[in-house]
Amino acid sequence: MANLRNYPIVSQRPRLKRVDELDRQLERGKEKLASLKKSCQNIAPGDNIKINKELEAVSKEWRKRKRMCMDVINAILENEGCGQSKKELLEEMGVDTDEDMNVSIPNYGA
Repeated sequence: MANLRNYPIVSQRPRLKRVDELDRQLERGKEKLASLKKSCQNIAPGDNIKINKELEAVSKEWRKRKRMCMDVINAILENEGCGQSKKELLEEMGVDTDEDMNVSIPNYGA
């Protein structure tokens, strides 16, 4: 880069400006990376395994509770006197489904 700066040709000036701009961006990126690395907290391998097991247990419980809730709602809908659609019943009961909220159960080992 320093060699280009020694030749002040008119057609190179925009390029030199761009090179300087990219150099500044690179420096800012390096500073940001250094600060992120400094603030990063490493997780011990044993802790990582423990966290993954907890996430797996929580997602398994989420699936179980969702299934039980939907079983109850489906049982209510099977009642011939109900006369409502599933969506109407869920709305009346104030139940927000995962699909309504654009949420999916994480797949941790399940």
